[in-house]
Amino acid sequence: MQSDPNQQNERIRRALTRQRTLLIVDNFETIDDDRVLAFLQELPSPTKCLVTTRHRIDVAYPIRLQGLPPDDGQMLIAEECLKREITLTSAETDILYKRTAGVPLAVIWSVAQMGHGHEVEAVLHRLSNPGGDVARYCFEGAMAHIRNRPAEKLLMVISVLTANLGREELGYIADLPDLDRDDGLDELERLSLVNRERGQFDALPLTKEFALRALRSGETGMNHWDFIVETGPRLADVVAQLGDVQRHADFLLWEVCWMLIMRGKYDVAESNIRRIESSAKSQGLERTQADCWFLLGLMFREKGNLAEAVRWFESAEEFYAKTGSPDALAGLLDRKATALRMSGSLREAEESLRQALILLELPSILEKRRLRQRALVWGDLGFTLSRAKRYREAQDYIDRCLSTLESLDDFVSRDETMATIYIEKAVLAHHLGNHEEALRWAGQAEERIKRSGIKRPICDGDKEWLNLVASPAP
Repeated sequence: MQSDPNQQNERIRRALTRQRTLLIVDNFETIDDDRVLAFLQELPSPTKCLVTTRHRIDVAYPIRLQGLPPDDGQMLIAEECLKREITLTSAETDILYKRTAGVPLAVIWSVAQMGHGHEVEAVLHRLSNPGGDVARYCFEGAMAHIRNRPAEKLLMVISVLTANLGREELGYIADLPDLDRDDGLDELERLSLVNRERGQFDALPLTKEFALRALRSGETGMNHWDFIVETGPRLADVVAQLGDVQRHADFLLWEVCWMLIMRGKYDVAESNIRRIESSAKSQGLERTQADCWFLLGLMFREKGNLAEAVRWFESAEEFYAKTGSPDALAGLLDRKATALRMSGSLREAEESLRQALILLELPSILEKRRLRQRALVWGDLGFTLSRAKRYREAQDYIDRCLSTLESLDDFVSRDETMATIYIEKAVLAHHLGNHEEALRWAGQAEERIKRSGIKRPICDGDKEWLNLVASPAP
């Protein structure tokens, strides 16, 4: 339809009102244009729309898809076996269907593993293991095969990307010689871990999720944070060339730049934050700009420039408050409170944290996010009360924080977070006269600090602990 872009929307609406139309939007979560959602929210009658998505959207009448019924599931198994020249008995087909619950992706990946030389019985046996999920059944063998090989690093690079890239870009990000890059990509294709289309590589969402979970939990041949620090700046180079800041901003800011800050690589972190901020500003991405200000606040806090940190936090705070993002605002108030606490403004820090707790009670926040953020605020409130020498109150909040985070798998693996809590537990135990317990908590913190490579002191509590250790015994 050739027309002025400003007139297209109205022309489309007029056309849709003249006939019954069903619109189908597949993989809605990959669409970045807010105009699409706005259009779907106000569809002209009698138009209907069918949307497939992995994310909830406000306008949807949700229908959860289950596994295929037996006849369709067995038909899919037969088609996949024919493509890969595999013969299954009737009994094996029944077992495969039952153990995958008819989930198409699990069926396809299971047959793919058989096609790449895995014994039928071995694949079916792994599917029967009640200790893991379908993704683990499908991928653990292939992941073990590429451990400590170029293919493993390439898979992790592909897994953090939301855009398909060619071999040149992937090789640059992974910092691999051309031969290793090509061998690694060929191996990933053979194992059906990635797909190649028109010279670009991608992986299914289930593959990416499994790979990143394995990386974060220490099940690969790489250290999670070493990988982030080494590949992150190179990924930022490629993203800048593509002009694709919006889709990668969260990873670049909250994984890459955050860990660069925690490891004391302030110059590299700042250059990347400011580059992302500049791109976000030119593209009108206000939320990404505010996130950059948030990260600059964190960086100046870690550098000890607390006044500058508070200034950047307050710039981001103004935006979050204006746009109605209670969870983001609560997180910012938490971090700002840390800078206030470190500067000795304990009353203002406590007020900021209690304001964050009030925001986290709003019903618009998803429950898991509420649990996670509330636990972090409890922890920082405990740290603040400890600095005010209100040790019993501090102990209650820190214990609440720790017990909640230990129940959340995604946070137990975060070394910098858990190390901070363990150090604060050590400081608190020392002040309460439990010196053996203090040493035990400090030992657990040491393990986390060494594994992640973050600089010391990792927080103001760690600085206090190091001073306590260095002081002569009374």
